[in-house]
Amino acid sequence: MEDEIISSLGSIGSCLACGSSLVGSSPYLTTNYKSTSLFEDLEIKYCRDCGFGWSWPECDATQLNEFYCHHYRWTAPDFQKLIEPVVINRRAVAQLLLAIQHTDFRTGDMMLDFGPGGGASFSAARQMLESPELSAVELNVDAAEAYFRLYGATTYRDVEALVASGAKPKIILASHSMEHLRLGDLTEFLGRVSVLIADGGAFVAEVPHVDMRLHREKRRHDDPHLLFFSLDSIRRIFFGAGL
Repeated sequence: MEDEIISSLGSIGSCLACGSSLVGSSPYLTTNYKSTSLFEDLEIKYCRDCGFGWSWPECDATQLNEFYCHHYRWTAPDFQKLIEPVVINRRAVAQLLLAIQHTDFRTGDMMLDFGPGGGASFSAARQMLESPELSAVELNVDAAEAYFRLYGATTYRDVEALVASGAKPKIILASHSMEHLRLGDLTEFLGRVSVLIADGGAFVAEVPHVDMRLHREKRRHDDPHLLFFSLDSIRRIFFGAGL
């Protein structure tokens, strides 16, 4: 049963999405990654006004990077044997169709994917876009090598390296990536997106719909997600970041 606590957030501050100080608390459900201590002793704080949720306390950044470098891809194929899919991925198609409705993508423009997984977005981009320059932000070395081997994509280990390169992607995808960010990193991440994206570019982010006002008792697991977005909260967060 949920141990609901209404508080003024104290050292946490107000809700990042809407500024409310009315906050509830729910246990963090660890199911998939019990072998790591990273998700132990967490709880989920959630805003009772907009439904935004975040894990608390913050995970250690070094341990989190280690997790994504070496442990997270347990359901992924062997990247050294990865091949381009025969059938185009429907999710990737939907995301790119949405993006190109809002930007004028031209020959040689860049498409950036944060955490491309098996590279389905790159395969779709080569069929849907005109000679795109493909790039990724990804910590897994084997994945980076596979993206280059299959699609000629350039991979950066972090956003800072990408900003330093001077790249200006016309389309940026974040497909089920933002929910893996720590609360303290979300504002900086969206700020980096604002700096990176080319004039007239499009940023498409897809996240699980987890409104903690509705889903407190309708979740099977939380790990490894750290942020939980309602429709209202993600709209507010994007507008607040100038996106």
